[in-house]
Amino acid sequence: MAARTVLRIQELCDEIADYIFISPCSRETLETATLVGSQALRTAAQSRLFHHLVLDPWQDTGGFEDDPKTRGEGVLYVHQRAAAIPRYIAVIAAAPHLARHVRALSVLALPVILRAVVDTSFPLLRILSLDFIDLKPGHDVLALLRLAGECIALPSLRDLALKNIVDRLTFSEFKRLFGGCSAPLRSIALTNIKLRDSPPDAPPSPSSAPRVQLKMLHLTKTSPALIPWLLSPASPFDLAHLTYLEISRVVPALSALFARASLTLTRLVWRVSVPFDTEPEETRSEGDAMFAADAMISAADLPALRAVEVRMCDLAQARQCMPWLAARGLLVCDSEYIDS
Repeated sequence: MAARTVLRIQELCDEIADYIFISPCSRETLETATLVGSQALRTAAQSRLFHHLVLDPWQDTGGFEDDPKTRGEGVLYVHQRAAAIPRYIAVIAAAPHLARHVRALSVLALPVILRAVVDTSFPLLRILSLDFIDLKPGHDVLALLRLAGECIALPSLRDLALKNIVDRLTFSEFKRLFGGCSAPLRSIALTNIKLRDSPPDAPPSPSSAPRVQLKMLHLTKTSPALIPWLLSPASPFDLAHLTYLEISRVVPALSALFARASLTLTRLVWRVSVPFDTEPEETRSEGDAMFAADAMISAADLPALRAVEVRMCDLAQARQCMPWLAARGLLVCDSEYIDS
C-alpha cells in the first residue's frame, strides 16, 4: 500500500501516532506530524498533543514543555507568566478543532487563567483539576469562586479535583464552588482541604437542584468536617451509589459514609500520605491514631466490598486492623489489588 494511501486512513494514522507517542522525543515528532499534508495524521498528532493541558505560570521555561516523567500520558505543560497564559488559550479558542482535543485541564486557580478557560469552549473536556495554592486573603475571593464555579459547571465534565485549600475559605465560600454541578459529574477528588470554620450547626436546607450521583470519591489529607456536609441534604451530591472510595485517614465520620454506600461500595483505597517511619515526630501521634481507629471498619459496614488497596503503610499492620479481609477472600497489597 502506498504511503500516501496509508496516511489517508485515520485508524492507521492513530496507530502511527500512538507508536510515536511512547517513543523518545515524542513531543518534537508529534509537532512535526501536525505540519504534514495528511489530515488524518495531523488530527491524530493533535489529539495526543492537546489531550491534557497543564496551565502553570510559575515555571518560566519559555513555552511548551515535554516532561519525560509523564511522556505517554498526553500532558502538555504551559509554563509562562500568569498574564501570558490566556494568549496560549486564545490560540486554542481561535482553532476550535484544537479545543475539541482537550480532554483534561489542570489549572492554577488564578482569576486571569480561570477567565480564559471560561471564555473558551472545550466541548469534550472530561477532567478538571483546580489548584488553589496561590489563593491569598487579599484576592477577590467571591470573583475567584464565581469563575471556578463556572468551570466546574461545564456540562461535559466527568471528573473534578480540588486541592490545596487550607484555612483560606470559609465553609459557605467553599459551597459556592458547587452551585452549578451537573448530572454527568461522576467523581470528585478533594486533596489537602481544610476550611477556616465548620459547617453551621443549624439543620441545612435541602438543595433545590437535582443531586449529582457520584461514583468515585477521593478524600486525601482532607478535613473530616467535610464528610457530614457531603452526606447532608444541602449537598449537591448523592453518595448512595458510590462504588470507589479513597481515604488517607480513618475518622468516626466515615461510619456514616460507609452506611450510606454500604450496598454499592466495591473498592476501598487507604492511602497513607506519609510513611510512618519518616513522619515528623510532632505528627506521629496522629498517624498512630490512624491505625487504632481503623477497628471501626467492620465487615458488616461494607458487605459489597470486593477490593481493598493499602498504599504507603505496613501491610502487616493493615491486616491486623482489618482481620476480616482474609475471611472475605480479599488480599491487601501496596500497589495493586489481587483477588485471592
